[in-house]
Amino acid sequence: MEQEKVIFRTVHAQVPPKIEYGLTDIGKALGPVFMGLLDWADLRRAARASESEPAH
Repeated sequence: MEQEKVIFRTVHAQVPPKIEYGLTDIGKALGPVFMGLLDWADLRRAARASESEPAH
């Protein structure tokens, strides 16, 4: 993902070693896509739960 410029990495020269990762603007632009995926997963989870409920 770093090569694709979705995330960036910052290496701090210290002991113990410290590496931080963050989102680039391209990575941040994926936010709505992931939110849509989470919404879909919630709908799917609800549908599966209702399928497993016993009929009254």
